[in-house]
Amino acid sequence: MRVEKELKAASATPETTLKTYHNKMIERIKEQGFITDADYAKLVRRAKATRSLDFRKLMEMKIIERFGKGKSTHYKLKDNE
Repeated sequence: MRVEKELKAASATPETTLKTYHNKMIERIKEQGFITDADYAKLVRRAKATRSLDFRKLMEMKIIERFGKGKSTHYKLKDNE
């Protein structure tokens, strides 16, 4: 048990750790079914470029995926089959 806990702690890196604002995004997607950048901007006080990095990080972690283009861009939880 102790070794398993230590392994999890050792494997946690900034690239794999979710912050409070990431969790807010995921919760909104669970509630609403999707999220847009405008929705996310209302939830957190982060610059547009930083919000884009947040979306990119969750896409790279295969948690969310992007749909649409331009103003119709929205994000949903990725189906893990």
